Amino acid sequence: MRMAVKAATASALLVLALVPASALAESRGLEVQVSYGGWTLAPFHPILESRTEDAILRSFESAVGSSLLGGFLSPLTARADFAKASGGSFSAVVWTHLGSSPFSLGFRADLFSFRLPYTVEVGESISIVGIPVARIDGRSAGTATIRGFGGSVLGRWAAVETRRFELHLQAGLMLFPYEGKITQDITAVVRTALGDVNVSGPWNMTIEEARGYSGEIPKAILTPLAAIEARLRLFPGGGIFGNLTFAQGTFVSAGLFLAI
Repeated sequence: MRMAVKAATASALLVLALVPASALAESRGLEVQVSYGGWTLAPFHPILESRTEDAILRSFESAVGSSLLGGFLSPLTARADFAKASGGSFSAVVWTHLGSSPFSLGFRADLFSFRLPYTVEVGESISIVGIPVARIDGRSAGTATIRGFGGSVLGRWAAVETRRFELHLQAGLMLFPYEGKITQDITAVVRTALGDVNVSGPWNMTIEEARGYSGEIPKAILTPLAAIEARLRLFPGGGIFGNLTFAQGTFVSAGLFLAI
């Protein structure tokens, strides 16, 4: 977490360092945007998906391992199948125009909540020093709920700018802290030389608890961000806009902008 915060801070300072002082001095003032929109993992497979998958598998291992003497013996290598992942986010951005140029510098805050329904099919043998000692066959189905508050430093270029219409391209870095909970129903059988162990029923775990089982699940993700935005000016200094953002998944949002 501290490394991610330091990286985001360093990126912001680098962007500011590259902006000429004269451009900031000639800034045309501030602009505020607020928006709400939907989210999906498609069509990408971002880091958030793989880290949530890690948390789900660690939760499955915990459930099965609790039924075995000595706990679970080795990490699973199964994959989670995410179906119809969805969610929403509220965003606010403050922009400062850099003189009379088409470039702007911005800072964005996001409040988000995502749902990732999933299934996991497991069929795996466990070996010690190459000798098979057990086999696990099972299935887990449930939902991972992710929530958090993110921040971004952005640059913006007005590719098209007329009296009423603007088209902007954006790029930057997003710091994506997150927490959440995994709820699941498990059906599994562990076959050993001493007999079979059946595991079934609900098993819930928080993301924070899953981090205790794996060092691969971070408290925050630092990710690049790219966006395209179309704006329609309805009155002097303000109007409406639509935004398509690619970061940890795909965000589609709409909202209002106002010069202050």
